[in-house]
Amino acid sequence: MRLSICSAVVATTLFLVGCGGGSEYAADAEGLKALAKALDGNRTVLMTLQPTLDDCKAIAASDADAQKLFAHANNLYAGVGDSGIGAKEGQTDIVVGSATVADLKAGKGGDLPGGYAKVAAKLRDDVRVWLIRYVKPGQVAGMRFDGFVHVGGRWVFAPKFWRALS
Repeated sequence: MRLSICSAVVATTLFLVGCGGGSEYAADAEGLKALAKALDGNRTVLMTLQPTLDDCKAIAASDADAQKLFAHANNLYAGVGDSGIGAKEGQTDIVVGSATVADLKAGKGGDLPGGYAKVAAKLRDDVRVWLIRYVKPGQVAGMRFDGFVHVGGRWVFAPKFWRALS
């Protein structure tokens, strides 16, 4: 019995380390689509995307704003439900979008909420903010989740993080 419990703990630890907080997903649209598929209703995968303070420092231009972003993310992750995030019934397609800080400063944020453009000056210049949208085939509207950033070799997710910097 003791051996099986230890084996389960080791297996779970290896799984979570293997998830690497999104490190096995490429830093591009296809990588984020693959991550979105894995995230759909999977709280365990979602929790690996929680940004660390160092991640937040790589996103925010100042330490003070990094602290705000970190506190915002911690607050949101503390309230994550059993199923995490995901699609609604029939939403089998995934659409992704992104904008660089330069895009945001130029008012070209695409499908991202306008709040990101308002806080663009508080972000590091090399940041690209991403969103995913679960949609029904042939539709453009659906469940949208924004605040994905590939930083430090992995994906992190701080939903609507512009609110923390406003």
